[in-house]
Amino acid sequence: MNKFITTDNGGLPLVLDDIRWFMGQNSTLPAGVYQAFNGLLLTFGTDFIISGCENPSGNTINAGWIMLGSEILRVDAHSKSDTYYAKVTTNDATGNKTFQSGSLVDTYQKNRGVVNAASGNLAFNGLRLEDVVRSTSGVQDRGDPAAYDFSYTETQATGSWFDIDLSSIISENFKMVNLNVYAQENNSNNIFNGDRMLEFRKNGNTNDKNVAQVYCDRVTRQQSGDIWVFVDSDRKIEARATNVPASGNEFNWYITVKGWM
Repeated sequence: MNKFITTDNGGLPLVLDDIRWFMGQNSTLPAGVYQAFNGLLLTFGTDFIISGCENPSGNTINAGWIMLGSEILRVDAHSKSDTYYAKVTTNDATGNKTFQSGSLVDTYQKNRGVVNAASGNLAFNGLRLEDVVRSTSGVQDRGDPAAYDFSYTETQATGSWFDIDLSSIISENFKMVNLNVYAQENNSNNIFNGDRMLEFRKNGNTNDKNVAQVYCDRVTRQQSGDIWVFVDSDRKIEARATNVPASGNEFNWYITVKGWM
């Protein structure tokens, strides 16, 4: 964003263009719009390419906009000299003014994104806004997992809530997860002392009304169901299974993440 430098007290020769620069009228992104847009884009992250900035061939970088270190920066068309974007601050020559004190002062400062760094958080071909939006909105299909994500036995069927961490599976910024839950009672002694209720809720909740349930009855001794559960910001949920006194039986339940939104 453009910046009007006023740190020199030698007598600034103020003209209308100074006011326009300060108000953002000489910028392609006026100050008020910049602040609002910057706050909105921060919900998607701190480092990504907003628009343009293509690398059509060789070292050429097209003009565009990036978010770098939580700041929107304009990118002028240039030739990259390295791999990563860096913030480069320069002065616009039209803001070079002779003050009443006789001092020559640069008053029009501009910040640009330039691909000239050997390391950093955003590469010239790095994450783009459309990719961020695509990965943080809509229903996401997990694909075709080859195994259950979580397996539990009788020892977890205590009637008490416990956490299940999904952060290694689902992406950030999503609110719900779709689970397939399969429960099975292996009744080795042909004795089943009661029905099972598997319950799931958002991590941090304390009540048992807003829960998703899978019911395993004593007749069929197995049940499979698909459920949606809200996740917290750490991508965790809570689960519990009814504690039924075992008499030679073994209880197993399995969870597979199918998708999220």
